[in-house]
Amino acid sequence: MIKNIKMTNFKCFREQQITFRPLTLLTGVNSTGKSTVTQALLLLRQNLASYRENAECSGLVKNSTIYEEKNLQLAGDLVNLGLPGDVQYSNADDDTFEVRIKQDRASFSLKAVCNDSELNAAWDFESSPEVVSCQYLHAERLCPTTFFPIPDAGQLSVNAIGNKGEFAAYHLYAFGSTKIAHTNVSSPNMLAPNAAGNSTTLQMQTEAWLSQLGAPVRIQTERPAGTDTVVMRFSFPDISQSYYRPANVGFGLTYALPVFVAALRAPADSLLIVENPEAHLHPKGQAVMGHFLARAAACGIQTIVETHSDHILNGIRVAVRHEKIAHTDVQLNFFYQHDGVCKVCTPHIDKDGHIDQWPKDFFDEWDKQLSELL
Repeated sequence: MIKNIKMTNFKCFREQQITFRPLTLLTGVNSTGKSTVTQALLLLRQNLASYRENAECSGLVKNSTIYEEKNLQLAGDLVNLGLPGDVQYSNADDDTFEVRIKQDRASFSLKAVCNDSELNAAWDFESSPEVVSCQYLHAERLCPTTFFPIPDAGQLSVNAIGNKGEFAAYHLYAFGSTKIAHTNVSSPNMLAPNAAGNSTTLQMQTEAWLSQLGAPVRIQTERPAGTDTVVMRFSFPDISQSYYRPANVGFGLTYALPVFVAALRAPADSLLIVENPEAHLHPKGQAVMGHFLARAAACGIQTIVETHSDHILNGIRVAVRHEKIAHTDVQLNFFYQHDGVCKVCTPHIDKDGHIDQWPKDFFDEWDKQLSELL
């Protein structure tokens, strides 16, 4: 599990350390560094894959602690950060930046030196880094459509759900009848409330969680002969037995679907990064999503959530209150600016779901607007 990340001269941060727990929220006003944190994680992950491949080819021994990696790739399958000047802190004292991660059993960092249009980089390891299964959902997800792509093996290994959630339909088609991993009712589990006791497959649990957002939902997937696509449709059995194209049922279901599928498919000790899980959801659905992500983290899936939704936060607080996740397993990181400098503070949740501090702009807009009306 990732314990913390320290960024030096990286994008908007001269020097900043961010703490992580099983469930971590990144929240705050716009342009204060939330996305920078996820981008740093993704940059390290996509270049770490390159390091491992090159290390095997060059015969790098396992106890080596320094490895030179010329021409660091800022653009890859997970993230595209542009040019070297785009990632260098604007007021840096030199031409280097560094990102260091501390995990349970190891620490490692990537240090890069800007050299004109190139980045020369070196990995620094205390021990061989552990690469866990990772799924990442970008804030810009796939819009409702009729046809969803089928991933190749390389795409599944990099990000099984797809950056835009485009492979969620494929997972339901290929693994819908597979039992999800976290079903033990005597311990933290991911079974949807009120779902039938034997409804433990990916298809059934995805439908059950989607149904928590509003009306009962059923999903149909099929692969047209001779194509590399999956067709997905939704049905609402309380209203009609007909199945409808995603474009005809609104954006919310299509946007929420990859979050549910990614977490339900994720093994323990894996990493799930989700940007804006509240997108296109009613406040009730946003609270359900917060509760669901808390349940995922309690099952051993380290979950990092970037959000602007107080309903996501409150869904997590209620999950803490109902003992679905320990309050010590939740980390709140609030990003803000002070005198032109991006900073982070860390409110804490107690066992009753109460928060110990409410800094300015930390989900206080309801109170501000209400005071204008009274």
